[in-house]
Amino acid sequence: MQKQRVSALILNRKNAEILLIKRFKEGRNYWVFPGGGVEPEELLEQAIVREVFEETSLRIDNYQEIFSVVNRGRKEHFYLVNVQFFEPKLSLHSPERQTQSSSNRYELTWVKLNDLSKLDLVPVEAKEIVNSLASQARI
Repeated sequence: MQKQRVSALILNRKNAEILLIKRFKEGRNYWVFPGGGVEPEELLEQAIVREVFEETSLRIDNYQEIFSVVNRGRKEHFYLVNVQFFEPKLSLHSPERQTQSSSNRYELTWVKLNDLSKLDLVPVEAKEIVNSLASQARI
C-alpha cells in the first residue's frame, strides 16, 4: 500500500493568515504545512487530528479534505481547518520537539495569505493550489 501523508491548511480568515512551519534543516530554510505521515491502521481523519495536535497543540474536530497531491511518491491529503487566533506551539511529547537541534528546527508562524507566493513552501504542487484558492478567495 502506498504511504500517505496528511497536511493542514490552518486558516485565520479574520486576519487572512495561514499557519505554517518554517523549517531549518541541514542548512536549508523552507516552509511546510503542519502534518505528517499516516500510521499503519490509522484513518486519514485520525491522522490529521493527531498531527495537528502534535505540531501545534491545537485540538481540532472541524476539518474538511479539500485536495490531494502526490509528493515524492506519497499521496498527501490536505485538510482545511478554520480557527480563531491561537498561539501555536509544539506539543510536549511531539516527535518534532524531541528532534529539535541547532541543525533541525521548527518555527510555527502565522503568514499572510498574500505572502505565500514569496515563500519556499513545499510541496510546490500544494503551494500552487493554495495560492490559486487564496487568490480566488476560496479559502
